[in-house]
Amino acid sequence: MSSVGVKVVIWGMSITAVIAVAFAGAATGENPSAPQSDKPALPADRPAQAGGDIDPNARPTTRMPNCTTSGCHAKEIDFAFLHAPVAAGACDVCHKNADETKHTFTLRHEGQALCNFCHIGKTDNAGLHVHKPVEEGKCIGCHSPHGSVQRRLIKANTTSEMCLSCHAAVLEGRPHVHSPIAKGDCLGCHKAHTSELPKLMIEEGKALCLRCHENVGHPQVASVAGPAHGPSSVGADGAEALAGQPRVLASGEHDDETPSSTPTAAFIVHKPLEGECTQCHEQHASKEPALLKQDVAGLCTSCHEPIATAIAGSTVKHSAVTVDRACLNCHTPHTSTDQNLLRSVSTKLCLECHNAPVKRADGSMVESVSSMKEKGHHLHGPLVEGLCSGCHEVHGGTHRALLTKPYSQEFYQPFNSNAYDLCFSCHKRELVTEKTTNSATSFRNGEENLHYAHVIGPGDNGRSCRSCHATHSAVNDRQLRESTPFGQWEIPIKFTKTDNGGTCAAGCHQSRTYDRLQAVPKPDLSPKQGPRR
Repeated sequence: MSSVGVKVVIWGMSITAVIAVAFAGAATGENPSAPQSDKPALPADRPAQAGGDIDPNARPTTRMPNCTTSGCHAKEIDFAFLHAPVAAGACDVCHKNADETKHTFTLRHEGQALCNFCHIGKTDNAGLHVHKPVEEGKCIGCHSPHGSVQRRLIKANTTSEMCLSCHAAVLEGRPHVHSPIAKGDCLGCHKAHTSELPKLMIEEGKALCLRCHENVGHPQVASVAGPAHGPSSVGADGAEALAGQPRVLASGEHDDETPSSTPTAAFIVHKPLEGECTQCHEQHASKEPALLKQDVAGLCTSCHEPIATAIAGSTVKHSAVTVDRACLNCHTPHTSTDQNLLRSVSTKLCLECHNAPVKRADGSMVESVSSMKEKGHHLHGPLVEGLCSGCHEVHGGTHRALLTKPYSQEFYQPFNSNAYDLCFSCHKRELVTEKTTNSATSFRNGEENLHYAHVIGPGDNGRSCRSCHATHSAVNDRQLRESTPFGQWEIPIKFTKTDNGGTCAAGCHQSRTYDRLQAVPKPDLSPKQGPRR
């Protein structure tokens, strides 16, 4: 082997040794170049103070064997992680002797060029988005040239701490911090030196968010296409792709409460999710939970203007819209199997609050709907179908109990079609308005319409629907009450059903029987003339 060849091999081995020593210390957290005793050995040409300590003010006048173990620069190796040349004691990789007798040194290269000597390509900024300190050649603005408490030789305890020394404004006055920043890892989203993307991002737009948040509502969210809020945002192919995929449920939600927990159900996707996450969320920190750009109600109504108008114009407020999580009390923000992005089927959703009495703003109480269901066996049709919104406004309204239309609360009610608008939304008006019928209602004595007789016939003393019928459920069919409220008294109805009719022994009148096939004669209610005494 030639002498040149020998030199190359020896040089290569020495560099390998340097790197091995450096990375061994980095991997274990130990510093292999640290002095093994409290007092380093005193070089022959170094003047000593009393007690044998080296005088740091007296410069050596000859070349020293090692800068860090000769007494002056020991602090440069007092780190958990060392720059490779420092770990190997190879200070001359970066420094060169200017005047040996004066013990002065200069850097082998100026500024960024010194770092580029080893870190080839790290600061190459041609045609890229470049971090400003890199662009200005200020590597040591972020990195310590000798050692650090962490592997990247950052001049701070964490990457975030280093970044925030310049970018503190991204957190000012915002208590809710994005997890990567809180954990000290800005490099979870950004590159440190250069990037092909603006703001040194490691990936663009929503794709970056989905690296961590792949299940923001469903794994298929990232690839979903088509109109949001439509009956098949995912479509047939997408629905097939959902088979076997787990759902990420909203807080407090369970599989048996979802509108459809079948894995092939088409998911409805919130429109903003088809665009960028930053339409609703801040990237770094926010004053609101979940890094929202503003409070939930304000954020939702900034797009859903008709609902904002309805809420603002309502005289009867629905507290679910304003308290706690506001819109998110009922809706999921990303995806759902429900057309309106509800967290679960509407009846179960409503019963999350209405499973106990609810106090109104005026101090009156709304009876527990759960207790109504437990008491009764026959449910009102909308309740059976899970359509609370069939009778109630969900965001706010102008009628008592958030009803969609007027519904008389009086016992006596002169007939007025508008006063019964809510009931007539589903039930035909002929049920009440025809004096005689053989088909409009089953509540008839022969062809005499007994609804007409109760509601219209008495004139000013017509009975309202609620006088005989409960609104949610009752033991009797057709939600017929067992008793009806009259002031502070509960008037008994005592209804008994027969094959073709029934009997009422109500507190309103004497016992009456009706039959649809064979009319029952009315009892003689004229005053009886008894013998005088």
